[in-house]
Amino acid sequence: METRDKTLFVVLILLNIFNLVDTTFTYVAFVHAGGVELNPLMKLALDVSPLFFIFLKIVLMSVATFYLWRHRMLKSAIFVTSLYFLNFLFQAFQLHFLL
Repeated sequence: METRDKTLFVVLILLNIFNLVDTTFTYVAFVHAGGVELNPLMKLALDVSPLFFIFLKIVLMSVATFYLWRHRMLKSAIFVTSLYFLNFLFQAFQLHFLL
């Protein structure tokens, strides 16, 4: 594997880990602390069932990262992955100030 591929692979794995953390925090905040989900699709999933929400978030992220990995030679895939990773870093930065 090339260095670029290894880096992308690590970033995609990190995105899935961040997604699991985000899913856990959202679930705890929504179910146990009366939190509000701002994403309309995920709010609908939470309204159906917390388990459905967890399933949907994990499946959607897995499919998205698999797609980005399969199309890693496209510059747009690298760009989208970078933006998504930066979004998670920004959310983590915001979470730091909330805790």
